[in-house]
Formats: sequence, C-alpha cells, structure tokens
Amino acid sequence: GKTTVVFEDLYNENVRVAFHTDIKDEGQTVHYPEIHTTATDAATKTHTAAPDVKTTITDKVDYKNLVAGNSYEIKGVLMDKTTGKALLDKDKKEITATKKFTAEKPDGTVELAFTFDSSLLTGKSVVVFEDLYNENIKVAFHTDIKDEGQTVNFPEIHTTATDKTTGTHTGVVDEKTTITDKVDYSNLTVGEKYKVSGVLMNQETGEKLLDKDGNAITSEKEFTAKSRNGSIDIEFTFDSSLFAGKTTVVFEELFNEKIKVASHADIKDEGQSVHFPEIHTTATIDSAKSITEKGSVILKDVVDYKNLIAGKTYEVKGVLMNQETGEKFLDKDGNEITGSASFTAQKADGSVDVTFTFDSSLLAGNTIVVFENLYENNVKVIGHADINDVNQTVEIVKTGDTSNAYIYALIALISLAVMVGLVMVKKSRNHN
Repeated sequence: GKTTVVFEDLYNENVRVAFHTDIKDEGQTVHYPEIHTTATDAATKTHTAAPDVKTTITDKVDYKNLVAGNSYEIKGVLMDKTTGKALLDKDKKEITATKKFTAEKPDGTVELAFTFDSSLLTGKSVVVFEDLYNENIKVAFHTDIKDEGQTVNFPEIHTTATDKTTGTHTGVVDEKTTITDKVDYSNLTVGEKYKVSGVLMNQETGEKLLDKDGNAITSEKEFTAKSRNGSIDIEFTFDSSLFAGKTTVVFEELFNEKIKVASHADIKDEGQSVHFPEIHTTATIDSAKSITEKGSVILKDVVDYKNLIAGKTYEVKGVLMNQETGEKFLDKDGNEITGSASFTAQKADGSVDVTFTFDSSLLAGNTIVVFENLYENNVKVIGHADINDVNQTVEIVKTGDTSNAYIYALIALISLAVMVGLVMVKKSRNHN
C-alpha cells in the first residue's frame, strides 16, 4: 500500500554534479499495491449462506495504490476453513474465479463471483483467497484463513423437543400444553441477526398439525448470534386435548435476512418428537360387570395404553367413583378406594392391570365407575374419567334385591303369551 520514489545523485571526484530528486516523478516511482476482500453470499448479502445445489459467493476486492491506466488481473480460489486446503467440487476441481480490469485510479474495487454446489457444506465455512497480478506477476495477495471478512459460513441446526411440564418426550394431554424446542445451532456469523421459525407436524400423516380452528401451530424467535455455536429455546403453546394417541414432530428453519439458511425437518427424528398418550379402561369383578355383594372383592381394571415411549417408566393411578353422585367412594375408615401400578413400557402400545381391594358390602346397591390417570415423573399426562363409560363401570347388587329378577320374569311371561297367541291364530287359520 505504499509508494517509493528513487532519488539519485551523480558525483565526480566526490562532488555532486547532478541529481534527480522529484518526489512526484512517476518515472522515479514504484507502487506497492494492497488488497482486502469481503466475501458475502449473493442471496443474503451477509457472511451466512444456505447450503444448496447452486450457491454464489460474491467477493468484493478493495485495491489500493495501483497505477492508473495499467492492466491487472484478480485470481481467487475458495478454501475450506477447517482443512486450510482448497475446496474441491464434485469433480475434484478447485473452485476459482478471475477478472481482468484496467485501473482507472489508484484506489477502487472489483467483484468476483464464485458459483458452485454447496449442498454438502452444512456446518462448514469457506474462505476466499485472492491474488492480484500485473503482467502475469503476482504483486499482492490476501490469504488469511482466519479473516472473517473473507469468510462465508454455512450454518447447521439440530433440535430437541420436550413437553415443558414433564421435561421429556411424553406430552401432557390438556387444554393448554407447551412444547419447548431447544434449537442447537453451529457455525453462525457472530453479530448477525437470525430468526428461527418452527411448526408442529403430524408424524402419522406427515402434514402440519392443525388446532381446533384448522390453523397450523407455529412459533418463531429472532436473535443476534453472540457466538458461532449456541442454542435458543422456542415454545409452542396450544390445546392438545384432541391429540391423544398422536405424535407431533417439530420442524425448524433458520433464516438470515429473510433467506432460509438451515433447517431440521426429519419426521422420524425422536429428538424432535413429542408423544401424546391415550388410555382406555375395562373394569370387572370376577370377570363380570355385575356381582352380588359378598364381602372382600378385587376389582380389576385393564388399562389399555397407546403411544407411550418404549423403555420409559410410567404409573397408572385409579380411584372408584359413585356413578349416581359423581363423588369418590370411601372405605369404612373414610379413605378413598384407590389402586396403582408402575410399569416400564416394552413398546408403544399395550396394557397394564390395576387392582382395587375393598369390602363390597359397603358399596352394595351402587354402580362403580373407575377413573384412571397415567403419570410420568409424577406428572399426569392423561386421564380417563367418563362417568357414563360402560367399560369403566361395574355394579354391586345387594343381597336379596330381586327387583331386576321380577322385571326379567315379567318380560319372559309377556314374550310367552305373545308366542302362544301367535300359535293359536295359526291353528285357527289352518282349521278354517
């Protein structure tokens, strides 16, 4: 970037007899050029780019101290920041660009464009090296592998979705559910602004999960990268009461200057998934739906579950309810009659038995409905509490209560009378 001028003196017998010392004389002058480069993605206009089959990096070369009127050539090559070696395309060739120009004045700029397939560069960085030539001689260069100005970064993101209440991949089925998605990012450009945008997907259909109004469930968050690598949490709050038995997967996209530069959208990724369980129950006493009181009995409630996470531990807790009053039954000591069972899910769908031992004489003449709740980490994730559900219901008949028997007998007598009448009518018709 500096210029030197040669001053000359001519001596004869140690006496200076001539000299040429004009600081402005171009003939006495030699210019040492200087260049600096700024590489940006052509789409975002920043140092962040999206991996794609066709990417263009624009490198703005600022030059200084050239000789106006002289011809020059800029030659550039893309370097892999990780290896420090030239980046190679799919044909194992270096990715280069060149441009010839005539300097109109000592200082100025010239741009080079590098177009290439960057689809395999997720998480990597590219640095542009430039050389300046005059008469095929390299007279300046800018080749600093650590220079952020010469660098374009290709980001990468990974996400981990969990239910905010359970802290796991098991979701709470409720009118208000919050999923927290932790987005881990790498290779961003420090100081640049980004936006993460997410949507909940239905794993079964591969389509967007819709709320009760038919709208997609989305969330987004803007931030400025304080470091190349880090994480940011995105929250989705919605009504999940209609999603029992379903699994949602969070898809995330990273934007820079409204251009998508990275995404994580794997419908089968368990890390991005939250499972909403479903349970149904079938209650019996001695394999029957109705028994006559007989002292101590064991009620068995078969809880069929769906969409749990294999290998995780769960607990089912149940209580006996009075169908007529909607209140909980109490034993002779005034305690609720409950049952529970802890288990580790061997697979997503299965069943577990919950038993309730009690004195049937205390509940004689009543209809019992079993309410069940499923827990993970002591957090209730779903319940089954339908007071009118026949499958959840059993009846204990009082000893000596024959009211139902009289009804059944009356129905039988009426049926018999009808049949006899039909026979007599038929015989009468045949006789005539």
